[in-house]
This record gives sequence, structure tokens and C-alpha cells, in this order.
Amino acid sequence: MYFKQILNERCGCASYVIASRETHEAAIIDPAIDTEPYDALLRERDFRLRYVIDTHIHADHVSGARRLATAHGAELCLHEAARVTYPFRPLSDGSELELGQLRLRVLHTPGHRPELISLLIINPPRSPEPSMVLTGDSLLVGDVGRPDFGGGDAAAQYDSLTRLLRLPDWVAVFPGHFEGPCGKGMCGRPSTTLGSERLYNPLARLDRVAEVPRGRPVYLICQGGFRSLRAAPFLRQQGFEDVVSVKGGTEAWRAAGKPLAQGEARAEPACVIETEWAHAGASTYAI
Repeated sequence: MYFKQILNERCGCASYVIASRETHEAAIIDPAIDTEPYDALLRERDFRLRYVIDTHIHADHVSGARRLATAHGAELCLHEAARVTYPFRPLSDGSELELGQLRLRVLHTPGHRPELISLLIINPPRSPEPSMVLTGDSLLVGDVGRPDFGGGDAAAQYDSLTRLLRLPDWVAVFPGHFEGPCGKGMCGRPSTTLGSERLYNPLARLDRVAEVPRGRPVYLICQGGFRSLRAAPFLRQQGFEDVVSVKGGTEAWRAAGKPLAQGEARAEPACVIETEWAHAGASTYAI
């Protein structure tokens, strides 16, 4: 298998080239508008572009997917829920794209966008298990994609994150962003593992929800009031009946003369925990 991550420092986005060294068939995922680096790589490696895949409709950069697909006679692929005016091959949850001996398995992971997909990379001659996952703007390094853009949904994002966290600890995670406004808590690394995110990503530990008090009003507040607005329906789905999103966020709260508590945040020390996937040898998993 050939695998290359291409980082766009200008917009903080990552794109990927995956190819079979046996058949020289290639796929490009989330390409930037400047397609020359991809064209040069395909020429240099003598790869034939078979698929161009956008994990979702991008709001932060212009995709070069249509240009690449047209220039190389490749199939342009998006999830079947994508609402665009140009033709594409619709992908559904659980479907697979063949790339020589490789398999690209589609996981529908909405939340940041309703059509967002992640791609499991499987190389059967080496292992029947996935070795990496391209998560688009779903799971990031230290964060998740924001659900407060157009079409986003916090509850769907939680479900998608939960689904991704069922993958084995050893699976390498390659997101669609390594910096920028998509996720405020991103640490800037271009890749991670499921095991690392399970331990250290605060949004991967949202089970710490049992601590939210029940039987009394719960006020949600964030800096601008948008993320709390999205989070309120999620808590209601979890059985919290009296949930309020504070309009205007912390600045409005401060302007109204409401009390604010400030101090040093204290977190529990990180620890390595045993999970079903802490060691090799587990035989089954469900996503």
C-alpha cells in the first residue's frame, strides 16, 4: 500500500493519496483546489487515479475533486446524502471501494455535516482488520468537528464519535484538519490513534455526563451561545428535562451582572485503562 498525507498550511486542511502498489490504482481524498501536487505525484509514481472522494461538502476550502476527476477520468464520490448540483457516485454506510487489493470501507459519521463520511483503510493481505481511518472533520486530534456550522448536529456528532471509538485502539486516525476554526481544542498534530483519543480527548469521555445534575434546571453556556444551543437538544435526548441554552454566551451573562467563578481548572491525572482493544488478539468488534 502507498499512503501519503498532504498538509495545506494555508487553510489547515489535510488531504490523502492512497494507492495499491500492485495495480497502481489510486484514490485521492479531500483534495485542495490546487491540484498540481496530486498530478505530479500521480505522474511520478505512475498511478492511475480511480476515485476522488470528498468526505463532505467543505465550508473552509474549495475542493479540487471535480477538476481531478475530470482530468483523470476518475469517479467522483460523496455520501448519498450530499446535496450538490453535479453528478457523483453515491456512497452508503458500509459500502466498500476496491483499490487493487485494498478496501476503503465507508462509515457514515454525520454531525459536523449531515453527509460526512469516514473511511476505514483495510489491506487484507497484511491484516483483515483496519489499520487506519480517515475521519474528515468528524474526529480530530484532541477535538471533534464543530457541529454549529450549517447542517451540523451535536447529537449526531456524539453518535458518530461513539461509533468511531468502538474501533480498535491501534487504528491510526488521520483527520481532515490539523489546525483552524473547525475544532478549538485541536493540538496541531496531523495524526493520532484511537487509543490516544480515547484516553486524552475530553470529548471522547462524554460518559463524565452522569455528573450533570438531574431534577433541577441545567444552564448551558459557551463563549458565543451557539455551541450551547446545539448541545441542549443532545442533553434532552439523554433525559434531561429542564435544559436552557444561555443566549449570548458568557459575554451576555457578564453584561447582565451575573456571577462568574474563575480559578485554576483541575483535571484528574491521565491513566492507561484496560479496554477490549488494549492488547492484540481480540477477535470481534462492532461499529
